[in-house]
Amino acid sequence: MADNIGESNKYLELSSFTAQLMVIPIPISRLHEEIEHFFMYMSPTETEHLVRSTVVSRIRSAILSLWPQARVEIFGSFRTGLYLPTSDIDLVVIVVYTKPLFVSLNNGNTSYEISDPLI
Repeated sequence: MADNIGESNKYLELSSFTAQLMVIPIPISRLHEEIEHFFMYMSPTETEHLVRSTVVSRIRSAILSLWPQARVEIFGSFRTGLYLPTSDIDLVVIVVYTKPLFVSLNNGNTSYEISDPLI
């Protein structure tokens, strides 16, 4: 519910901002203000960032329980902080495994309820 409130606040701020923008007489200043406002509007909120960080943490924990020697690296827009609300989260898992990959993945994903069984 808090996310819906945050989203509706963004829309209210946008309509209020549009009204304020129209009173700026210099077009280049108006463009500057509009770009700044767009940046703030598209930037993730603390809640959005926390949700993504929690997802990464849960995936990392599940992977490390299967393969304790594994490394889970984040890359892309989430790592740089330049992600948009609809952006994905790019992860790579680096591991040397001793039993067939799909067997250990199938056992892990059902116990952690990350996805449906692979096999």
